[in-house]
Amino acid sequence: MARIRDPEKFEEKQKQILDTSVKMFASKGFDGVSVRDICKELVMPLSSLYNYYGSKERIYREIWIYHISILFDRLDEKTLYVPNTSEYDKDVFPVLKEIVMIYFSFAEEYKTFYSLLLSHTYAPISSEAASIAAAYYDKQYFFLENLFVHMADAHGNLYMKEKYLAVSFLAVINSWIGLWILNKATLSANDAGIIVKQFMHGIFS
Repeated sequence: MARIRDPEKFEEKQKQILDTSVKMFASKGFDGVSVRDICKELVMPLSSLYNYYGSKERIYREIWIYHISILFDRLDEKTLYVPNTSEYDKDVFPVLKEIVMIYFSFAEEYKTFYSLLLSHTYAPISSEAASIAAAYYDKQYFFLENLFVHMADAHGNLYMKEKYLAVSFLAVINSWIGLWILNKATLSANDAGIIVKQFMHGIFS
């Protein structure tokens, strides 16, 4: 008689595999970690791991799916832009600051994954890991670009610049979080406000 799988225990084990794997990938890189390495760390037979994930690539992809889904749930919930061009503190500024704060909070909660995310900034484009991560980078850019498209409807000077703004804004966020990971910055609401004002008004603001 076949043993009935407990869905809750199965999900717990999947989460344990992902949590262990993300630490190893962040520390050693995708190519520096094998399925056998993961099994050794988990004290799990190779055959058992394959019951949960069929390959190292699948584990890596699931790490990205899991974390980026959490990030976007938070972004989708908090970042509705409603034009209010007559009041600076109720227009573009608070929405962009909220986005920065969401990224800050996410990085604090999932620091290891964010280190892994930032490692792809200079990863070879042709690598297996980069090809998996690329879709999730693109998803972030698309989200921000779409937000700036809505803002351009109220602020004509943003029109046709939406893609550049999305890339630049995410680069600023990631650069600051990168400094924080190196213990060279903080992730406070005040930091978020300064970053957004700098982004919006330039170095002479």
